[in-house]
Amino acid sequence: TVLASNRGNLTVSGVGAGIGSGNMGVRIDNQAAVSTQHASSVAIFVGTGSAAGTDYNYGVGVLNNATVDLTGSATVSGLGGGTANAGATNYNAGVVVADGATVTLRHSDSTVIGTGGGANAGLQNFGVFVSAGGLISVTNATVVGGKVAAISGIGSTTSTGGNNDGVRVGNVNAAFGQRGGTISVAGGTAGTDSLLLDTTNSDTASLFANLKS
Repeated sequence: TVLASNRGNLTVSGVGAGIGSGNMGVRIDNQAAVSTQHASSVAIFVGTGSAAGTDYNYGVGVLNNATVDLTGSATVSGLGGGTANAGATNYNAGVVVADGATVTLRHSDSTVIGTGGGANAGLQNFGVFVSAGGLISVTNATVVGGKVAAISGIGSTTSTGGNNDGVRVGNVNAAFGQRGGTISVAGGTAGTDSLLLDTTNSDTASLFANLKS
């Protein structure tokens, strides 16, 4: 599946529904490719996971070798679900990039913002989670007005379990980085870590910079 904009703007928004798992607001999956191809294009992705769901109700999920390549200014914003469930709901991250998927930002006026969901004693409701070969990068970015591309995450404020991290990078070769541009990463959380590089089980998690494209 390919969704591309040559010179126009692109807006994708959604709200997940359902009482089970995997009810995402915006899901880009299974080698799907989404792109904007001009510096004047504006891309906006806004997703909210199902509030009534249990687990894995991401706000925005970019998964399984999908690619998002945004040449103009971009906003990717996600709010995890599971917030209205009566049980302990887990893994309801705001924005997830995982399983070989990539998000490439090519404009300095770009942001990735995630807020974790979940409820009660739920855990691992991250703001932004990059996992299992996922990558968010700033590459050959057009710089406008001194702005800096930013990734920010807020861990769940609605669940009290552990590891509700603001920004988490880890679980097998995940990374943030830049190849011609500047990237800012910041996390806030009600859980244990605002920014965590997870290298358990000999995994590789990294923030890298100053690499040639």
